[in-house]
Amino acid sequence: MQRDRRGSATQLSNLISKVGDRSFRRRGFVHSQIVTGWQHIVGPSLASVTAPEGLRFPPGKKRGGTLTIRCDGSAALELEYHKTLVLERVNIFFGYGAVDRLAIRQGPLPTKAPQARQRPPIAPLTKAQQSRLDTALKNVRDQGLKDALQRLGQGVITGTDTP
Repeated sequence: MQRDRRGSATQLSNLISKVGDRSFRRRGFVHSQIVTGWQHIVGPSLASVTAPEGLRFPPGKKRGGTLTIRCDGSAALELEYHKTLVLERVNIFFGYGAVDRLAIRQGPLPTKAPQARQRPPIAPLTKAQQSRLDTALKNVRDQGLKDALQRLGQGVITGTDTP
């Protein structure tokens, strides 16, 4: 029997979340979004020096949990200072008082994917270079294409990367 394969496309982020959920649950995370959205939960400054490591609840309960957070040794004091704020934000994320306690573990953070490199701005053209480029593009009628070719030409002439 053939199945009808027509349907809507599924976002990759939805599939990854389903695949990762089993792994996250083994570590005590009911919602994988607490790991993937950590920066939004605690803010960029704390997220850069901390990472959620596990979430444990008392047997048979979904309240009164303990969230284990790994942090660099130097960030432990800052995390201790912001403990109440972190608890509040995590509970807002869950929508109820899921976490009562934070356990802080000092140690190296998991390695993160490298950030995309920032491109340097394209150097401005001299009047003569700009005039030569404008002349080369004068017959291009599509404005989007003309803008793209303008940026490309400027990058080629100055020797810089184009966005």
